[in-house]
Amino acid sequence: MARAAVILRCLVSSPNPLRVSELAELSGLAYTTVHRALGSLRAEGLVEQGGPNGGYLLGPLAALLGQAHAKQISSALDAHVGPHLQILRDESKETASLAVQVGRRWMYSRHVESMQEIRRTPELGRTHPLHAGASGRAFLSCLSKEEAEVFLEGPLEKETGRTMVDHDQLLEEIERVRKHGYALGFEETVSGASGIAAPVRASQGDAVGVLVISGPSMRLTGDRLLALAPLLQRRVAILEQQLSGASDDAR
Repeated sequence: MARAAVILRCLVSSPNPLRVSELAELSGLAYTTVHRALGSLRAEGLVEQGGPNGGYLLGPLAALLGQAHAKQISSALDAHVGPHLQILRDESKETASLAVQVGRRWMYSRHVESMQEIRRTPELGRTHPLHAGASGRAFLSCLSKEEAEVFLEGPLEKETGRTMVDHDQLLEEIERVRKHGYALGFEETVSGASGIAAPVRASQGDAVGVLVISGPSMRLTGDRLLALAPLLQRRVAILEQQLSGASDDAR
């Protein structure tokens, strides 16, 4: 079991399929051990073989487990996050959402839509790479520089023409998010939509979710997003206090 977990962690950390020899090198396990473990993992649907190099990648069951994990995190927040999304929507007049991390990607799990005729309606359950958009960089800001760099290795996917993919630029932006506590995104995951996002941290500092205000770029200019930052950060601070209290009560 422990050896299988090591192999799965290697696959989670890699943007590309890995050959048996590469997994052996990364994991420190013998080639034959990795080969046998992959056979068992493949039989259970946790890995599959594919890609131009015949390497291994996470299988459909691993994807389902990731989605289930994201749902569990989201359900833990559900008891408290609803009123905050409502307040964010009412005070900003824009759509307020909760984003959760799914492995190397993130997705919206819940939102309260703007009442305005022209509004942003995020697609729930659709995943995006962690480097793309304000939400992804909000998650990455909660990692160390070394941990964040793991998610920025290799060619980075562009979801729109404005998706940030330059490695140095991304590291600078993530550092800015660490400093200020929020991230800005301009049409990086959906053309015509921009937003501001702030991580919600557990007591140990890990991001358990991200609160987002998003809307049409014609309204959410840079200045408008900066004006919304204090509102977003107030909601995050109160939500973190509530989650900390809930955690203490459960002990």
